[in-house]
Amino acid sequence: MKIAFVGGGIMAEALIKRLVKDGTVTCDEVKVVDPSPARRELLREQYRVGVEEEHSACLPGADVVILAIKPQEMETAACQMDDIQKEQLLLSIMAGVKLERLVTR
Repeated sequence: MKIAFVGGGIMAEALIKRLVKDGTVTCDEVKVVDPSPARRELLREQYRVGVEEEHSACLPGADVVILAIKPQEMETAACQMDDIQKEQLLLSIMAGVKLERLVTR
């Protein structure tokens, strides 16, 4: 199963750590898109997952896309996620964002 994380913050890191440690996925099956070079480097070094700056390099081919961004960043991220396919499972761990708001994007 290939998983793409949109956002590589603390919550995404916690999920990545557990998924890889438990063997649910291999590090080769995880990609993270994050605008911060320091954050990408940390995730690549610590967990050996793929990291990207651009959504277009991360989302195609993913079975699951996890939105792990701050709620105020949702609009910007949504505009860059035209590659989402209807067969991809989209999960959100954004605090306080209602389903109606996600659906309208």
